Formats: sequence, C-alpha cells, structure tokens
Amino acid sequence: MTQPVTSSEPVLATSIDLIYPIAVSSYEWAQKKNESLDSRIYTLLAFGAGILLVVPFQIHSNLNSANFSSASFVGSVIAFLAALIVGIVARMRVKLAQLHPQVLYEHYAALSPHEFKTQLIKHAGHDLDENREFLRHKKDQISLMLGCFGLGGILLLLWLLFSIY
Repeated sequence: MTQPVTSSEPVLATSIDLIYPIAVSSYEWAQKKNESLDSRIYTLLAFGAGILLVVPFQIHSNLNSANFSSASFVGSVIAFLAALIVGIVARMRVKLAQLHPQVLYEHYAALSPHEFKTQLIKHAGHDLDENREFLRHKKDQISLMLGCFGLGGILLLLWLLFSIY
C-alpha cells in the first residue's frame, strides 16, 4: 500500500516549478482563443456586409417588381445591420486580463523566486477565470450575430418570394 505524499517544501517547490509554465501559458491560450473568435467575427462581418450590399441590388436589377419599402425587406436590413453592429462592438471590445510588467514589478519583484512563482500562479488563475468569462461573452455575441443573420436571411428570402409572385 502506498503512503500519501505529505506536504513538504521540496515537493511543493517541485510542484510549483511544474505548475508555473502552465499558469503562464494560460495567458497565451486566452490570447489565441480571442484571436480565433475575432477571426470568426471578422468573417461574419464580411459575409453580412456582402449580403446586405449585393443581394438586394442584384435582385432589384433582375426583378423590376422588387419593393424596397416592404416590411420583409426593411426587417431584413434591420436584422443585418443589428448583426453588423453586434459584430463591430464585439471586435472593438478587448478586455483580456494579461500580465502587466508594472504590476509584476510593484507586487512581485521583492519576492523570492519560489514565492514569486506561487503568487503568479494564483494571479494567473484569477486572470484565467476573467478571460474565460470574457471569451464566453464573445461567443454569445457571435451566436447573436448568427441569429440576426439567420432572421435577416429568412426575411430577405421572403422579400424575394413576394417580389417574384
């Protein structure tokens, strides 16, 4: 039967040395995830702007009976504009918690290397929670954008059908 490991300074120091690089890499993970979400938002913005600018005029040039004052067309434009606004706001809002050199200097510079790593791990854990919440909110904004684009697409399709028949 194995004995449980008792807490001792050498074991703790070894554990801290193993945990420290993982804690520091959590900032890199959050940054990469944020860039990935921003890339999705940018793609959706380009898609939405293209649909909003091209499709109505293409339909109007092919169908003289297209009514630009119909409720379905106006609703689709409003839905697409709402999606674009949500996307622009989501792209402009960057609130990732990151290591700040001044904070490191002011709060951690006087600590021993072991205590520095210990405190930085705690700090990184707190920042990781904040970053996860921020990224979850950004994912929610992408979902809202997709919902607005879906509604706009349905209304645009209805407008097309009403214009044809």
